[in-house]
Amino acid sequence: MQVDETAALAEVLKAYQQDSADDHAEAQLAIALTRVVEKRIRPSLQKKLKPQDVDDVCSEIILGFWKFRHSVRPGEVGQLISTLQHRRTTDQVRKYYGEEDRRAHEAAVDERELLALLPARDAEPGTEASQDVWELLSRVELKAKDRVIAYMVYLGAEKRVIAKVLSVDTDTVTNSIKRCREALLKQGYGEAEGSSDG
Repeated sequence: MQVDETAALAEVLKAYQQDSADDHAEAQLAIALTRVVEKRIRPSLQKKLKPQDVDDVCSEIILGFWKFRHSVRPGEVGQLISTLQHRRTTDQVRKYYGEEDRRAHEAAVDERELLALLPARDAEPGTEASQDVWELLSRVELKAKDRVIAYMVYLGAEKRVIAKVLSVDTDTVTNSIKRCREALLKQGYGEAEGSSDG
């Protein structure tokens, strides 16, 4: 028969709240709480979070529960655990997206600098502007892959999409964008923007 860890925790909490001066009752509560976290919460966290963050979130749930151990009603134990789990997991996931946004923003700087050196953007392959860009990139000393990456950036493809299509990692795409920008600057593109040919 499978033990319902949450129900067991509620029973132990009830005994603890009746005599919180009893060290044995406190130890029993700590054990019951750890069982709930290890058997019920950890497996679900492992599906959503990076391994190094699972321990942190489990610890925070234990600490959060411990803070409320005198005030929570035994019948609300499951709800409290779920709320703590939801909050901690959401915070962690938000942190991931924050890091992702920051990386995406940092990456976008290189792309914007590259785009600034190319003719006005018209993100349709085969149109006159995009043809001009392809011809411009063909005149610059670049490896074929760098040229394709620069053109895909011009067409508005995201770095991770480019990486997937070309079967390379995103660092390779970043380095390629830098090389393209440097090659364009070296050959004088982007420097004469303010001058006119008369």
